[in-house]
Amino acid sequence: GATPYLGGGDPSQVEKNREMVRRAASYLAGVELVAHDPELRYSLAQAYRSLGDAQRAGSSRFPGDRDAALGSYNRSGGLLWGLKRGGQGGPKAVGELELLSTQMAILGAVLPFSVAAPSKSAAPVVRFDPIPSPISANVPELPKGLRASARWLDLMQRYTGAAARATSAWDLADRLRRDLNANGNALHPELANALSKMVLYFDNACDAFQRGDEKNVADELQRAEYQTAKVMKHFGR
Repeated sequence: GATPYLGGGDPSQVEKNREMVRRAASYLAGVELVAHDPELRYSLAQAYRSLGDAQRAGSSRFPGDRDAALGSYNRSGGLLWGLKRGGQGGPKAVGELELLSTQMAILGAVLPFSVAAPSKSAAPVVRFDPIPSPISANVPELPKGLRASARWLDLMQRYTGAAARATSAWDLADRLRRDLNANGNALHPELANALSKMVLYFDNACDAFQRGDEKNVADELQRAEYQTAKVMKHFGR
């Protein structure tokens, strides 16, 4: 059957390019969650559009993916609409939305909201897709040959519980982000900072698991749990 990726070329190179695009999209999504400054959010919107252009174009070395391109364009539009509705985007946000509408029209799609000035009595509904939690629920693998002692098993169990709570914290913050973005606002800097550190420390813990560094796993999990608690406290949890 048909695949969403178009074009031929070396299959191994095609897969590498797919992974490169996935990583770029994941990076932008992570920055989007914690971006507070309107200029940064505008730059992110431009970056999402550029990513969508690349995903749409397609070639033998960089296969096109219509659905992925539309996803990137919608994220760009969501950021721009949020800035515009909050009075932070100005004419350049409108111009960028107009350009975006042209790019989406090439794919036979339309913007999910109007470029015209919003009406207070009938503001268009904007769909903001959730950003999935970047924290893996799976316990990282230990180095080959390292025996899972009782201490390691305790750390693995601790990671599982901490990751589940952190994912809940991320989801709460992401729902808030979408509500705020709809009005041109962003997460409070303190909450954004706690989220960033939470993800960072979990990533550090995963690296320590893979190195077999028991002490650093415990230390990084403790840091991650502390930041998770700060996020949850914001929501009265």
